[in-house]
Amino acid sequence: MFSPDSNHAYLLTEFTGEAIHFERGESGRLTRREEVPAFDVTRGLHTSSFGVDPMAGHLVWGADLALAAGGRWLLCTERTESTVGAIAVEADGTLRGPAVITDTETQPRGLTVSPEGEHVVVVGERSGHASLYRIYDDGHLVLQSQLETGAGPNWVRFL
Repeated sequence: MFSPDSNHAYLLTEFTGEAIHFERGESGRLTRREEVPAFDVTRGLHTSSFGVDPMAGHLVWGADLALAAGGRWLLCTERTESTVGAIAVEADGTLRGPAVITDTETQPRGLTVSPEGEHVVVVGERSGHASLYRIYDDGHLVLQSQLETGAGPNWVRFL
């Protein structure tokens, strides 16, 4: 995912749960700058690997990411502990941890940010619900509403 000015790229690793910041140079080359854990490091999660059941081993299982609040927060989902981590993004694109953690839908596979950047919808693969949150200046997500979706929601967008 690129920043609004296209000068920074962010990714979320599935097996380590790190949000990684890259700076884009004039030539378009990406240079890795820093990484921040996008999950709650106090919950005993361990690094995962391909082909392993992350739920059985209590392993990190990152999924989706989005920029919110005008690019000031990078939101990242972690499916094993069912959380959204909000990582502060400085004016120069730098990520500043630790992540502000919000418990959310069970096994959150997808999230999206409203066009004005102040609301976030999260869906959980094992929840059957979508939750609407408001993101506050300190990175906390506060639940505003929840609705039933049916089984296995894994993708959501504002149209």
